[in-house]
Amino acid sequence: HVMHCPFLPPGIARTLASDVESIAVPIIRYSAALGESDLVEIVREGSITKQLAVAERESIPPKVSDAIAETGEKNVIETLLANHGAEFADTSLAKVMDRFSDDEVIQILMVERPSLPIHITERLIAKVSAVLLDRLEKRHGFPSKLAGELIRHSRERALAEVVGSDTPPEDVELLVDVLLADGTLSPTFLLRALCAGDSSVLETAMARLTGIPTPNARILINDAGAGGFRALYSSSNLPPELFSAFRAALDVVQENKLNGRSEWDNRDTGRIIKSLVLNYRMLCPEDLENVLVQLDRHVINPAVMPPMAFDSSLGTYTPAAQSLSN
Repeated sequence: HVMHCPFLPPGIARTLASDVESIAVPIIRYSAALGESDLVEIVREGSITKQLAVAERESIPPKVSDAIAETGEKNVIETLLANHGAEFADTSLAKVMDRFSDDEVIQILMVERPSLPIHITERLIAKVSAVLLDRLEKRHGFPSKLAGELIRHSRERALAEVVGSDTPPEDVELLVDVLLADGTLSPTFLLRALCAGDSSVLETAMARLTGIPTPNARILINDAGAGGFRALYSSSNLPPELFSAFRAALDVVQENKLNGRSEWDNRDTGRIIKSLVLNYRMLCPEDLENVLVQLDRHVINPAVMPPMAFDSSLGTYTPAAQSLSN
């Protein structure tokens, strides 16, 4: 009765929460009289049993989740991740990823969260990809080159599927910066994102690569005369051979916007594939995945851009080694 009491004074709730565990745990687990600062203090006191009680509460604010993430207690963090009433700040999830980067249970619990920031999703995809690559090569004897190509395309596809028009601009910017820094912002990934009907990833990437603000890149990309996008593309580090592919996909995306269509379907993707086949005669179309892999093998070599660093003297991102030498 006491733990569910709606008019329990906070002072009494704090007193009971500091009592022996048999009395404290039900109060910590259920009492609404305990505030955010009370819960943070309970977590920091270090009793794992009481920390578990906090992690099981019906709703948990971000500051309390951060305090639990700071403890590094695996069982408590697993309980917290499994609790969909818990809210997380991006920094808290990053701490968990840093500390438990090789823990499959933690990874699964993160994947099952109702929502994740896009850059955390990227880290999870990268980690799973690395594990799969190792297994394909060591356990199943896949040739390294073939296994690497298979995993890279799978990773790009998974990531492209979670980026959409409803992804906040700041999350798109953070994702592009992360991919640029570790050398995984590939031309085929940008094409995949564009072929899903959203140009935000391409706009942000082109802005970063050419050193101009994203709104300016958006204007050039959507230039009705097409000359703006060509000039912008020429200033980037993307393969010149793929300009026609980007132009073909962009035409379909822009046409949909002009017609007021917000939904993207397989017919739109089919229009892009037809246009790509007209521009690249060596392609044998089946589906978008098939076409992108063929483009990758025939046109892009290497397909993945090197790690990039921001060169303040040039105002753009350049290959990290080149930036260091400058």
